[in-house]
Amino acid sequence: PPVFYKWFLKHFPEPIQWLASRTRYVKTLAVMSIVGYVVGHVDNTMFDVTSGDTVHVDLNLVFGKGEDLSVPERVPFRLTQNLTHAMGVLESAGLYTKTCEVAMTVLLRNKQSLLGVFQTLLNELDAADSASQKVTLRSIQKGITKIIGSIQKK
Repeated sequence: PPVFYKWFLKHFPEPIQWLASRTRYVKTLAVMSIVGYVVGHVDNTMFDVTSGDTVHVDLNLVFGKGEDLSVPERVPFRLTQNLTHAMGVLESAGLYTKTCEVAMTVLLRNKQSLLGVFQTLLNELDAADSASQKVTLRSIQKGITKIIGSIQKK
């Protein structure tokens, strides 16, 4: 059963603090969901207990490397019942969805900049020295190339 919403009630007993932290939680989770989807990082977000912000952590599975696990990641991002229940009565249908739409619009509007960053990463990966680095980096290149193709289609 969802219990995360109770945490907000306990740690932010004043209505204004509660609303502000929950709003920050919903907005930052939405942005991190879309950013994670675009860069291929569906796992490991961390919650800031002082503000309600959500951020990506543990980036060792970025650029779609989660698809190469023994049990591959197949979801674009995590959005569990516990996460949505903490968003309030509208759950993901309100502020979360609107913020996701805005985040994706901003990323697509700036896709040339994103593509430039990803291309720079690809160029840096080509400069790897050791054989073990090259094996790891080939996997990353595969993920980045897939992401670039996905962005260019939009």
